[in-house]
Amino acid sequence: MKINLLHGAGQKMSGFSNVSSLSIDDDEVIWCDVRNLDVVVDDGEAEIIIARDVINYMPKEQIIPILSHWVSKLRHGGRVVVGAMDLHEVVRQIYIQDLDMEGANRVLYGDGELKLKRNIFPISSILDFFQDNNMAIIKAKMDTYNMTVEAERP
Repeated sequence: MKINLLHGAGQKMSGFSNVSSLSIDDDEVIWCDVRNLDVVVDDGEAEIIIARDVINYMPKEQIIPILSHWVSKLRHGGRVVVGAMDLHEVVRQIYIQDLDMEGANRVLYGDGELKLKRNIFPISSILDFFQDNNMAIIKAKMDTYNMTVEAERP
């Protein structure tokens, strides 16, 4: 099973079960609290879980339990792709004035009532989590202030 996690409408992917943390009017999207995927996938069943723009909207104290839960859903050799804002890069962009005040507020806090971000952290936090869980880091990249980390379950 391939799972694409969304926050709201997000970016759907063909060939994936698209799962949104917010109820939206779209028959191609499954509504589910993405912090608990038990209703969507069994433990050890998923071949890939993609969460490109999800974890910045979760409470900071829940990030490690959420990531652990997602990893438990992966089969051995399965991969998880996590995308989020990188705190150090956002601050750097503000400091060198590549990000103005309006842009900084949008990046840090989100857009609109349902797009309020609840945390932001550096890429090293995600890398440390995967390494602490003996997962192989397949890819870790930055695009401006957006991080993407891909890891594989042993």
